Amino acid sequence: MKKAAFYQGTIVLVPDEFDSFTSFVEDVKKHPMQVLVTLHEKDCLAPYFLQEHCEIKTLMISHPDELIEIEADVLTEKEYDDRLHEKMKELRIDSSLSKIKKTMTLDGTFEREYSVQCYWEAIQEFWKLFKKEEELMRQSMSDSCEQNDHLRMLLLTCCGIPYNQCRVYVRKFKKKHVMMITCLADSLYQILVDAVIHHSPSELNQNWEFYGFLPRQVYQYVPSQEDYDASHHPCHLNVKKTEFDHLRYDIEFEIEPSSHFAFACEENYLYMCSILGENLFHAVVHSFSWNATKERQGQSVDDFYLMLMKSFQPLLLMKLAGHMHQIGLRLKKQETFRERSFDQHIITRCVECTDWFVLEKPSVDLDALQMELNVVFSTLVFELHEDEDKEIQRREILLKLMKLLVENSYVEIIDYCISNDRIDVDLMTFDAAGLFNLLRKNAPLFEKYSCRYDEYTVESCNRYQVSYTMKKKKMEFNQLH
Repeated sequence: MKKAAFYQGTIVLVPDEFDSFTSFVEDVKKHPMQVLVTLHEKDCLAPYFLQEHCEIKTLMISHPDELIEIEADVLTEKEYDDRLHEKMKELRIDSSLSKIKKTMTLDGTFEREYSVQCYWEAIQEFWKLFKKEEELMRQSMSDSCEQNDHLRMLLLTCCGIPYNQCRVYVRKFKKKHVMMITCLADSLYQILVDAVIHHSPSELNQNWEFYGFLPRQVYQYVPSQEDYDASHHPCHLNVKKTEFDHLRYDIEFEIEPSSHFAFACEENYLYMCSILGENLFHAVVHSFSWNATKERQGQSVDDFYLMLMKSFQPLLLMKLAGHMHQIGLRLKKQETFRERSFDQHIITRCVECTDWFVLEKPSVDLDALQMELNVVFSTLVFELHEDEDKEIQRREILLKLMKLLVENSYVEIIDYCISNDRIDVDLMTFDAAGLFNLLRKNAPLFEKYSCRYDEYTVESCNRYQVSYTMKKKKMEFNQLH
């Protein structure tokens, strides 16, 4: 094995003239322009490389602190083929050597094969159909908010989001055409909608704005049925400070009794969104519930909004409400905890994967969801170093590494938990092979934190230590329960 360095996705050999990695980094700090041997995954997989494909390149290393020390083995093509052939015999693999060279390391671990039928394909299909019809939609849109049942049906057909579980609204607003989708506070489907919105084609941005929630002022309350208008009999809000979170509230909707109470709840929720904005509501509310009562003692939605304006600094309020899902990290969901008492995924233990209240609808069968939509729930576990600044480590994990995942693979970040010793990040993955291979290719960034990757399927949990070889870890029985 040779001394090597990982730098922003590129692997280079450390020149023999340096007796240590530290001395190499110090030289780079003085001379950022370096002539180095670069290694490429061409007919091979890291950390094993072919001598024939090494290149000498001049690189500008402007951030030497981002150099990560690794080891790499550089072999001739014959040496590589001989070792790979022996590994194939050991594992009883009957396939062509040329194919295996691109998919298996010399340690016997494979890159994942990409599945065509993954949720990412469903998202692409939705936007393909949207683009075909968007010009006609723009021509027929008005300045007022309108429900679009055709788009609701497209979401059901392409992305598996139930027709009765979401509302889609369109309108012209400030020279833009706007599409807004809400899943009526059902957190699981809302994450799927977030994924659809995040991957809207950039060529549509000139004429369109897309929201995975109902923003204040843009969304105007539109009654779903003629015989019930929540704005004529608006709910009141019984507001209490959340005990353990001084920034957020527990809310009880006080609604007049109705024979169709669940429908009344939905309508009042939508009316509330038109006053507060759905993103602001979920940013400042920890939990909410419903109460059918004629004697309403709480405050109006307008009064609650004015109270928020007075209680928060404007910039903080804008930050909280700016987006429910900035780079997937939900600002309202940061949870500080001493230590998780279990190692199982949060999603597989409760139907509601965030603390949003589900409006009196049947519970979602998570196993069926995974099978039908081909989504995978997974967790990344990072261990923090005692001898380094914990806050700097947290920032790198939550901002830099999560940004890398969200921008380069098809995932939504559901939740993240922070303790003094570690960070757990829960993911909904729409292309499991893509995430697995991205982790492998960027292993040095994650190995810094002894990162573990847990992947939950309908049948079991697969646990990996993130590395170039991504070998499965054995699990004890009690770790699955």
